[in-house]
Amino acid sequence: MVSTFGVKLGAKAARLLARLGHTEIRPGLTEQELTDVEARFGFEFADDHRAFLRAGLPTGGGWPDWRSVKAAQLHTWLDRPVEGVIFAVMEAGYWHPSWGTRPAGRADAVAHARTRLASVPRLVPIYSHRYLPGRPGNIRSPGVVDPRWRHHPLRIRPH
Repeated sequence: MVSTFGVKLGAKAARLLARLGHTEIRPGLTEQELTDVEARFGFEFADDHRAFLRAGLPTGGGWPDWRSVKAAQLHTWLDRPVEGVIFAVMEAGYWHPSWGTRPAGRADAVAHARTRLASVPRLVPIYSHRYLPGRPGNIRSPGVVDPRWRHHPLRIRPH
């Protein structure tokens, strides 16, 4: 079910970004383009993110171009959060308590972490290193996730 609040929120964010004038805003993605992206990359945009991209497609700089960029670049962006966690498991000894006891071997720990990460919503890039969980109706996310272990709300405000 599509959230009316999420749709309004996403459209408002797109209007504010356009008003700032710092980013080129191309025509928004059509419903078919959004559906094609979701099918191709195996996730669903949250309602507010979907509405944002329908209202206008920001391009350049750190904005993912869901319409024109090569699939390999989008896969890299989509894989970055999981790969960041895997790097931390391998190099920094990171282990989330909900994963249970850490396997002794590095390869086993990485395999277990990948399995656990495959069961959580995929993070979808918004801008640069800022992501939202990709699932329908998710308009009350905990903030825009920075896979470098911090949360940075992406606020768009006119000057």
